[in-house]
Amino acid sequence: MADNGRAKRLKSSQGGDLSRLDSDLITQVASFVGTSRELLDLALTCKSFGWQQSGSALNWSLAEEVARQAVCSGLHDIEGVRITLPQYARGRTTWLSILHESEDPLKFDMLLGRGIEHENSRRNSVRMTLRGSSTAIAGNYVMETGIHYAEFRVSRYSIIGVVRPMPNLDPARFSNESFSFFRRNSYDDFLAASTAGWGDGNVHVCIYVTNGGEMGWTNWDDVESLVDW
Repeated sequence: MADNGRAKRLKSSQGGDLSRLDSDLITQVASFVGTSRELLDLALTCKSFGWQQSGSALNWSLAEEVARQAVCSGLHDIEGVRITLPQYARGRTTWLSILHESEDPLKFDMLLGRGIEHENSRRNSVRMTLRGSSTAIAGNYVMETGIHYAEFRVSRYSIIGVVRPMPNLDPARFSNESFSFFRRNSYDDFLAASTAGWGDGNVHVCIYVTNGGEMGWTNWDDVESLVDW
């Protein structure tokens, strides 16, 4: 009888109800899990982390809340290219998926010009195969208000910059020629690809030249500047 009583007490202690604990405390503990993959495993393993919390003001699970806090804090470590951008969960997009994307280096999802190709299947590195000027664009992040930064490993002569989003720009249009956002004969094509999201600003592209340290910008109309930085 004593042994049966001890077994019952052990069973009771092992089947603890996490719902009795403060959700902020559980969220804080779960934040030490680490990556989005580990958070997803936690959500799939335990419904207390993976299910939407009843009686809570949150519209998502505790695992989603941990992911949201990690994305908003920008404190998670990323090897290679590192970027912190304001993104928000909308529709089917989840905070776990946003955290997963932020853990991967920037992807060059559009290549413009001839003689440029991805070096690997991850699309985070490109190389030139022909002489000339070509451009690799990481368009999977849209910059909004706030401070943004990214790190790149570049060759001796490279140009890094920011350009207006042009989702309707056709890469095939420039596949057989050198490409630059400062080519005057392409300005009309760039302006034709404008969207309402551009607003009223007159700086449509800005660049930094790693070789000489020059900085440039243009409105693709009648104003452009290239100066030492």
